[in-house]
Amino acid sequence: LSGGATVCADANDCANIYASPNGDAHVPAGFEVLYVLTSGEGLVIQNVNASPEFEVCDDGLFTIHTLVYDPATLDLSIVVPGVTTGVDVFGLITDGGGDICASLDVAGAPFIIENPHAGALSSEEYHICLEDGCASLNASPSGGKNIPEGYAELFVLTSGTGLVIEQVNSSPEFTVCEEGLYTIHTLIFNPSTLDLSIVVPGVTTGVDVLGLISEGGGDICASLDVSGAGFMVEECADCSEAPEGLESTPFGGGVLLSWNPIPGSIACQIKGGPEGGTDPYIFNINGFEPSQKLIPNCPDGDFQWKVRCACSFFPMIVSDFSEYDYFTVSNFSDEPATRIDASNDNYLSVYPVPNNGNFTLETNMKNYTVELIDISGKIVWSQADNDENQIAIEGLNVENGMYTLRLFDLESTISKRIIINR
Repeated sequence: LSGGATVCADANDCANIYASPNGDAHVPAGFEVLYVLTSGEGLVIQNVNASPEFEVCDDGLFTIHTLVYDPATLDLSIVVPGVTTGVDVFGLITDGGGDICASLDVAGAPFIIENPHAGALSSEEYHICLEDGCASLNASPSGGKNIPEGYAELFVLTSGTGLVIEQVNSSPEFTVCEEGLYTIHTLIFNPSTLDLSIVVPGVTTGVDVLGLISEGGGDICASLDVSGAGFMVEECADCSEAPEGLESTPFGGGVLLSWNPIPGSIACQIKGGPEGGTDPYIFNINGFEPSQKLIPNCPDGDFQWKVRCACSFFPMIVSDFSEYDYFTVSNFSDEPATRIDASNDNYLSVYPVPNNGNFTLETNMKNYTVELIDISGKIVWSQADNDENQIAIEGLNVENGMYTLRLFDLESTISKRIIINR
C-alpha cells in the first residue's frame, strides 16, 4: 500500500485516511482481501474494512495494512478491536512462522493524525479596574485542551472586537494600562509549520491567524480558542472615602437626608432607625452622584442614619459607611420638625433613574422652571411656572443618554444628572 501522510483532524476532531493498493497483491482462488487499521507502534487493531479507507477520531500513529487470507483457515472472530495486535495475527500465519496460509503487509501505509485543540479559558471577573494606571488580567483553562507531540501552547492577548493582537505569553496572564475590551486566547500550534514572526503587535489580528490555520479554512494544522476569556478594563471611581456632610432637614412630616456625594458614585445606600437601635431601615438610591433622599411621614422620635456609596457594580466597589448623623421628628408639635443646624437649601429628588422618559421630580421650590439639558449643553425640553412640590413628567421624546435636569427660580438653581433609556 502507498499513501501514508500527516493528516490534521477536522472540526469534528476526526480525519479520513485513504491508502492505495500498489497492484502487486496475489490473491489465490478462495482467498479474500481485507484492510486492517492499527494504532501505535504496537499495531493494536482498531478496525477492518473491505477498502483501504477509515475514519479516525484520535491522534497519533495509525497504519493501514493489507491482509490476504482464506476464511476457511483463518478465523477473524479471534480479533478483539483495541486488544488484538497485528503482531498477534502475524504470528498465526506463514509470513510470521505460523501454520495458517495467509499474508499480512506489516509495514502498511502509516499516517500521523494530529488533533490540536485549544480548549477553553474562563475568568473570575469580567470588569477590571485600572489601579495605579494598569490592570492584571488572568484566565484559567477550563478543559478540552489537546497538545499533540511536537506542538506548543501559547496564550495571546487581543484588544477590541477586531481582536487586534497586543501581547503573547507562555501563561494566561497579562498586564494592560489602557481602558477597553481585552480577550485572552489559547493557541496550540506546531512551531515548524506556523511562523509567528508574521505577527505584528497592534496590527495583526486573531482573525488573520485563524485564516491561516485548519480551523479557519487554512492549510496549517493548529487550534485557536477564538472566544477566549474576555475582560472589560475601566478607570473606576475612587470609593476609598466615606461620604461626608450629612444633613437632616425637616420637610413636612418627614425629613430630607442629604450628603456630599462621592465623585463618580452611581448609587448610595442609607441605613438608619431609632437612635441606639439596629438600623432596620435601608434605602437604596440610584443615579450619578446621588446626594439626597426624602423620608416622608416619619414617626415621632430620635433617629440615627448613615450612608455609603457605590462607584461600580461590576466589579462591586463600595465605600465605608459614614459616621452617624442624628435628628428628631415631632409631628404633633405646633412647630415644624426641627433639628439643630438644619439646612434650608433647596431640594430636588428624581425617580426612577434610569428612566424611559417618564419620571417624577420632588422639590421644595416654588414658582420654578424645569429644564432638561443634553451633554452638549443644549436645552431639549423645558416647562415654566411650576408651583407643585411633585411633578410627573411623561413622554419625553429625546435620545437615550445622560442629561442634566435643572430647576431654577429668581433666587436659586438646583440640578441633578439623570439617564434616559427608552
